[in-house]
Amino acid sequence: MNTARIVAFTALLICSGVALGGEISTISGTSTATLITDPGPHQGWYLYEIEIEWHLFGQGSGLSHPDLILKLECAGDDHLIEFDAPAALSSSEKFPEDPEALGWTGYFERNGDPSLDPPLNLPVVKYEDPFFPTDDEPASEGVGTFWFYTNAVPEYGTYENALVAKAGLIPDTYGYLTGAYPSCTLPEPGAFILLGIGGLAILRRVRRDGRVL
Repeated sequence: MNTARIVAFTALLICSGVALGGEISTISGTSTATLITDPGPHQGWYLYEIEIEWHLFGQGSGLSHPDLILKLECAGDDHLIEFDAPAALSSSEKFPEDPEALGWTGYFERNGDPSLDPPLNLPVVKYEDPFFPTDDEPASEGVGTFWFYTNAVPEYGTYENALVAKAGLIPDTYGYLTGAYPSCTLPEPGAFILLGIGGLAILRRVRRDGRVL
């Protein structure tokens, strides 16, 4: 990360997370990565699943969208990320006790999330546009499972300020991620073979629950 980005990132962190009445807004997550071995469009990729919890305090603090910041200077066109539909399930304002009440759409923003203040110009995995039920929305406090597919090999650790919550009128809230995190490493060519009959690969898309589409 260059000097200009470090200065901007530090300034952002100073003003993030503080809420009215002394309460501190937080977001945190734990993640796993599973190598996909079944034949299909994501064979040889990894399924990353992130369990995220957020507590946001302040005016208009309902969660707008969470981002996973990929601190990869190496993220180029060969780093690929794809999503299911939905790409995440979380609790909602109407159903705070149901961690699968609300569905989300996933996006890969290679050039960063322009809604962050200030922008970091780092690639992000972004979740927004809840699409069911249409009359519900995220609450200021909640939990959810957010997932994506990528060809980036995981590394493991605790990554500070890897998650960010965008919400209403409060400053962007940054938090840590523990567990699997996409690295600069990509699989070696030929590391896996698509099974086929007569030289033609039979591609199957495998849902997150293991069923074949």
